[in-house]
Amino acid sequence: MVIGRQLAEFVAEFSRVVSPAEINKLRKSSGVKDARATWKQYFQQVFFDQPLPDKRLKPIVEEYYAKWRELTAKELATFSIHDDLHPANVLFAGGKVTAILDFSDATVGSIEEEMRGVYRMGDVVARTAISHYQHLTDHVLDYENVKVWAIMNDLVRFTRYLGDGQTDQPMFLLARQNLRRWTKDFPL
Repeated sequence: MVIGRQLAEFVAEFSRVVSPAEINKLRKSSGVKDARATWKQYFQQVFFDQPLPDKRLKPIVEEYYAKWRELTAKELATFSIHDDLHPANVLFAGGKVTAILDFSDATVGSIEEEMRGVYRMGDVVARTAISHYQHLTDHVLDYENVKVWAIMNDLVRFTRYLGDGQTDQPMFLLARQNLRRWTKDFPL
């Protein structure tokens, strides 16, 4: 699939031409270096520092948080990544990617983390992107780790919106749809 290949090419090229040191320098000079919590801090805040908005979320939060902790302990989080690569930040024309938008979250992280947004574009796009990225770079990615990143991303979004009572928001509805599709017996 053309889109998956083009996204893989973008991910590979971005991490090749922009060094982690440059990313950190740009974040620091713009005042955003420490402006956002790490993923671990963010997950802790949303899932554990306050009661979950629905107790039925507890088993799935515990399951995927444990998987996420295990995979991130082994991941190479040393790549320059866009870190907000999802359909709303990708312009398409004629079945091709024509532009990538919104580099405000660019940071240093893992390629599996980066590919979580591509996973949201569908299995064919994700598998094509992962395969092509591996071909371009010889860096082996774990599809299941990309999936865990995507689930954690949508699970935190779902939990936050549910807790705020914003269950009519498009991002909440999309996260619920994805979680129902990606996990066994999503409880809500």
